Amino acid sequence: MFIFAGALLGMSACSEPEYEIDNLIPDEYNKILYIKDSGEQSIVLQNEEPTYNKSVSVIKGGAVPTMEAHVNISIMEQADIDSKWSNLTGRPHLLLSADCYTLSTSSLNYTAEDMFQDFTVTFNTPQIVKFIDNMKADPQYQDQKEYLKYVLPLVVSGASKTDSVNSQKNYVLFSIDNIAFSAPEQLYLVGEGVLETDNSIKFSKSGSTFTTTAQLGNGDIYLCDAATEAAARSFYTITRKGQLELGKSTYNAPVTGINKLEVNFDKSKVTTISFGEIEYFAPYQCTLNKEYDDFKIEYQGGGVFSGEGLSEWKAESWSWDNYADTRYKLRAHMVNGTVEEWARHDSANDVPSDNDVNNWSLETTHFWMANKGTGQGQWSNGQWKYHYSWHHDGTSGFTQSNNVNKPIRISVYFNGPTPTHKIELLK
Repeated sequence: MFIFAGALLGMSACSEPEYEIDNLIPDEYNKILYIKDSGEQSIVLQNEEPTYNKSVSVIKGGAVPTMEAHVNISIMEQADIDSKWSNLTGRPHLLLSADCYTLSTSSLNYTAEDMFQDFTVTFNTPQIVKFIDNMKADPQYQDQKEYLKYVLPLVVSGASKTDSVNSQKNYVLFSIDNIAFSAPEQLYLVGEGVLETDNSIKFSKSGSTFTTTAQLGNGDIYLCDAATEAAARSFYTITRKGQLELGKSTYNAPVTGINKLEVNFDKSKVTTISFGEIEYFAPYQCTLNKEYDDFKIEYQGGGVFSGEGLSEWKAESWSWDNYADTRYKLRAHMVNGTVEEWARHDSANDVPSDNDVNNWSLETTHFWMANKGTGQGQWSNGQWKYHYSWHHDGTSGFTQSNNVNKPIRISVYFNGPTPTHKIELLK
């Protein structure tokens, strides 16, 4: 009887409102708001587009997400930006001036049915360009002007004590990564530092990406859309970070010597590769962990490498290619110390077609260009081959004396949209 009464008393106590589960959760956890894509977001603006819109979503969650909620949107002060980012990274984070952006609202109000709300940030590209130019011209930033970071940090906070915001996801930091612009019809490197004919070399173009290989030395080097001053020219600046900007400024090449440049206008990025030397080698001569020692292919100017040596292959007992092992690769020693082996992109060993007896294209599907240090397998990642006619008499099969150890010239061309190479038999 007493047990039954106690059970009834417990049930009665649990039914009281103050013991309901909902009331056991503090009010500040009933609704919790947060920015969906919080943290840093990089933005590339287009110079030709006056405005750029970016949407921000603020999610409503918590134990009782059906409650109404209200949040405010504010801009972080420069002092707080310095404390949170500039001082910690050693890189100045500069708050965009008020004329560089517009917020669609300064607050968000949620009904019971709203699970999220959006607001929009509109960036004013011309004003941002002016702001960046002014900051770079500011004397206090002269030693750091290429490392300045232009930011807009937005903070979401609750309008009341019960409008809780996740402190780990309460801000978004918009960072202006670059100002991109349309690609010109043509592009040149010009100036005394361009050690090519007439101190100028033209880039090849593929879409909005330009590539060239040139010998660069001491002296001014400029990037522009015309070879001579006879035409009105637009100039571009390559920053030390490899970014592309409008304006005339001499280019500081990573090293004096042979440099391949790729200029991507969509991303406003410039990539530079500095060559040391290129050599030809036949893998069958080599063993693992042994340096290849065949003839060198040297820079001739205008994006062309060329070298002369002897054709090399040998007879083998296995029945393949009429007993002729004619596989070869090219190896490039880069200035930064890396070594690249160039061969087919795949592992196939097909010979050139009859239309390419003396020419084997280094197009994307046949051009493998990944860093491979000394000591990598000489048979790995494919090879090229000579055409059958070079070691074949056409009737009785392989003849080892046919063109073997004969003088040849190998030319590698970087003056087109894709690299190519050619082998010529010298009579």
